[in-house]
Amino acid sequence: MRLRQLCFALAGSAVLMTAASASEVTEPASPFVKIVTNERTGAHGTGVYVGGGLVVTAAHVVDEFVGLDVVTDQKDSASAFVMMVDARNDIAVLRLRDEVLIAEAPLSCGPSPIGMTVSAIGNPLERDFATSNGRIAGEALPFGAWASVMLLRLSVAPGDSGGPVLDPDGNVVGIVVGQIGERGAVSRLALAVPSVVPCGLLNRSDGP
Repeated sequence: MRLRQLCFALAGSAVLMTAASASEVTEPASPFVKIVTNERTGAHGTGVYVGGGLVVTAAHVVDEFVGLDVVTDQKDSASAFVMMVDARNDIAVLRLRDEVLIAEAPLSCGPSPIGMTVSAIGNPLERDFATSNGRIAGEALPFGAWASVMLLRLSVAPGDSGGPVLDPDGNVVGIVVGQIGERGAVSRLALAVPSVVPCGLLNRSDGP
């Protein structure tokens, strides 16, 4: 089996959010978003909103794209641009250009134990906002092109890249960046950058 980085998948085009549609929303969208990089082909990845107008995702999802659309589970969208990139860890931080009513996901900045139950939220293949449940199977170590990744025993597929890995309390403990298996296929082993990496980019910590 060979390590393959998750690729983009086909999906529907984004819908631009209007002031009227924003006023009709009574509850905020979930913090999990679909990142559309090409409306014509539907190329996309996943990200998570962490507050302050910022979305964390995998760097290879956004690559060198200038214009990006971030789409919520309520089908509202906002344009975004890449604000920070940590290429060695395959992590990027986007800033939203437009206002959108969306919940904030808590970003854990501490270590996560091996064996802990986790869930990954993503947009695999042609499905939107799907959940995969599993556990952390290996500690964060240098592997392949990544400076530090955790091994997860859960299912991922193209389109899940950049999606959050959540602990039982809903805290973001990692970001999906790859899979072990054949390109374009569903894999039962995922690779995730521990959330301490985006915490460092954002100068956050779990301390006082």
